[in-house]
Amino acid sequence: MKYYYANVQTSVWIVTVLTCLQGFFPMTKAMICYRCTVLPPQYVGEADQPCSKFDGSSRFYHDCPMSTFCMKRIIHYQLPNGTIITTAERNCASQKYISQDYNNNERTWHSKESVDTQAYTAGCFKGENRGTPNGPSEYCYCSSNYCNRSSSITNDKMEPQDIYYNKSEYVETASGNKVSRHTVLCGSQNIVLHGKVIVQSHAIIRGDLANVKTGRYCIIGKNVVIRPPFKRFSRGTAFFPLQMGDHVFVGERAIVNAAVIGSYVYIGKNAVLGRRCVLKSCCYIEDDAVVPPETVVPSFTRFAGNPAKCVEDLPECTLDLMLDFTKNYYQHFLPAKTS
Repeated sequence: MKYYYANVQTSVWIVTVLTCLQGFFPMTKAMICYRCTVLPPQYVGEADQPCSKFDGSSRFYHDCPMSTFCMKRIIHYQLPNGTIITTAERNCASQKYISQDYNNNERTWHSKESVDTQAYTAGCFKGENRGTPNGPSEYCYCSSNYCNRSSSITNDKMEPQDIYYNKSEYVETASGNKVSRHTVLCGSQNIVLHGKVIVQSHAIIRGDLANVKTGRYCIIGKNVVIRPPFKRFSRGTAFFPLQMGDHVFVGERAIVNAAVIGSYVYIGKNAVLGRRCVLKSCCYIEDDAVVPPETVVPSFTRFAGNPAKCVEDLPECTLDLMLDFTKNYYQHFLPAKTS
């Protein structure tokens, strides 16, 4: 009986002490927000979830001990065909405030962390316009758990329009390649198209200089010139094979003299790729861009200008966007109906 009474007294004492401590040191319950990233894979850790896969499940929950708001950043990304893709990045609001306190007894400075509760108000606003093609991002803040949920990706344009061609002017192979009869294929024995490839009229592929290989679902526009890269030596000039990956789009009148083009790559109209360039997978070359010789274009970057330079990073959903774009282009590239 005495033992039970002692335990009750101890429990009451602990509760009283905790209550007093709470009065002196207010305890703020951590916010729980959704968290995902739109950064390219090379910039994120294993624990970070991509926003393109967001489904509202618990694997996107994240404790935010230094926040009283959840944040959602709405980003607009334009596909080559004009389709506007909207995706949303989610995270804890950045409210950590670090100040320096001086300890008179120790005569040293110490960092002190606190939460800036006045940093934001609930609602949405437009960010700074830095001249990106699709306008500034929109930032939204809310003050309840799980409040920054939204759909992952939305499409603001109708289905792709059909593109009709004269069936008599194209040759279709067993692997689904569609090649215009007005295309110039020099050294055709050295040209390999791996299926579902479209080569439009007046394009020139110089297989007579070196091997040219493409992956699947590549679109080569009108008047494009594809020429294997070369290098000058003391005894002459040597040409090297040109390798192109899957799901690559080459716009009209582009000149390609690259060594390697990865997969899921967009090359705009009138673009020029200098000799021995290397385009990594998931990159975007703007219309009229001139990429200097031997340039390496990193993955998830957009290059523009003359000479072309990186103007912005691309979202991690670029792979999915290019895959859908090239497949849709192929599926909507149809023979004209005869009356």
